[in-house]
Amino acid sequence: MGINRRTIYRWVETGQLDRNLDNTAVSYANRPPVPRVCYTQVKEYVRKIRPRPPDEPVVRCETPPGHQAQVDFAEFRLPWGKRWILLVTFGYSRLLWGRFYPRQTMTNLMNGIEDAFCFFGGDHRR
Repeated sequence: MGINRRTIYRWVETGQLDRNLDNTAVSYANRPPVPRVCYTQVKEYVRKIRPRPPDEPVVRCETPPGHQAQVDFAEFRLPWGKRWILLVTFGYSRLLWGRFYPRQTMTNLMNGIEDAFCFFGGDHRR
């Protein structure tokens, strides 16, 4: 019928089911306003007045020369295909070594690290 079940129950309870619908116009009253709490506004207000924790101080990690290096593979897409570059960077001096490889394999990694040490002259104090 396209009528909600609650509407029919209300009509039965109030005696409106027996009225002649053709003679009387149906009128609906506006719903009473419902008090609402704007949660978003409360959150924004609390966010403004809440004290913020102080920023954490930045702790720098300094290592002596030759005690730390970073090793990474990076992907390059070139016109003739994809290549990988192995980069070795010393943490103290930022001295950089790099070499391109066709694939990222453990063999290329180990050979690349050995070649980087040879390039650096085997001196770990740079």
